[in-house]
Amino acid sequence: MKIFNWGRGTGKTRHLIEVSHCRNIPILVHSVAMQKHICKMAQDLGLEIPMPIAVTALRENRRQIPIEPRQDFLVDEYILVLKTLLAEKGLYGNIVEMTTTSEDYE
Repeated sequence: MKIFNWGRGTGKTRHLIEVSHCRNIPILVHSVAMQKHICKMAQDLGLEIPMPIAVTALRENRRQIPIEPRQDFLVDEYILVLKTLLAEKGLYGNIVEMTTTSEDYE
């Protein structure tokens, strides 16, 4: 897993769109608005990508979203995605600190 911690407007989302296009991996986003924004960006770049998946729509449209039980994802703005998932469970507040493991465990 790679984490790109670049500044605002430096090409993070564009990078994910290019990876999504090359590897046919969907992008997980926090909202339907961001899903639409990424689709528009990909179209403007002339790239075809799998439909981005908005976590806000997962609960409502679970049967309509083509997700395999074991599937790779790209995540845009992972902190917003995590906060949205927590809010879906009624958990609000600030994420004060986070850790991650650099190795992939299967």
